[in-house]
Amino acid sequence: MGKMEHIWQHSNFPHFEFNESAFEIHDSSFQRLVLELSNFVKGSDSFQNEIWCEEVLNNSKIEGI
Repeated sequence: MGKMEHIWQHSNFPHFEFNESAFEIHDSSFQRLVLELSNFVKGSDSFQNEIWCEEVLNNSKIEGI
């Protein structure tokens, strides 16, 4: 298939498929990272939480989110 510019140009649009077992590997890694971050935030004081939130918001602005 050649270069696509839009998702609707994909031959299977809108009926996409994915390998669930490959997804599970990434999902478990993601869940572990979420748990680590959650534990970190629980153990920090409100000032640290404010800094984290500020950092996330500023990065989102930079990335246009």
